[in-house]
Amino acid sequence: MLVMLTLAYYLKYFLSLLRPSNRADIVRANTDMERLRCIKVKTIEEQKEFLDIRYPKTAGKFRWGFRSVGFIILNVAYFVVLFRGVMWVYLRVGVDLVLWQAILFLVVFPLVVNVLLSLFGLQRSSDIRVFFK
Repeated sequence: MLVMLTLAYYLKYFLSLLRPSNRADIVRANTDMERLRCIKVKTIEEQKEFLDIRYPKTAGKFRWGFRSVGFIILNVAYFVVLFRGVMWVYLRVGVDLVLWQAILFLVVFPLVVNVLLSLFGLQRSSDIRVFFK
């Protein structure tokens, strides 16, 4: 179940990357953060800019209403459809993983995805390979 959930989550993420605006925003944020990381001693404004890029403010952007409830329901339905699709493919292929294989997959698969995203400049704010050095 965890393997299918992981695959559905990453499939949803990759499908969100199909929109060129999402890819452009991620690449722009990564280049801006890299530019600010190269500065040895940052001013207060540069530190604030770095934190705003790294942790964008979400306060004040969310308004509770029927539209937001509908959006949440659509996102949940979208993920459920993806999960059912992954489950259908998983059962059709006939893969049978034992527990140690599933744990190994859950550790290795995000690392492979992170390497692929870093090749295209699309990884988000942190690199998870740092934890394994």
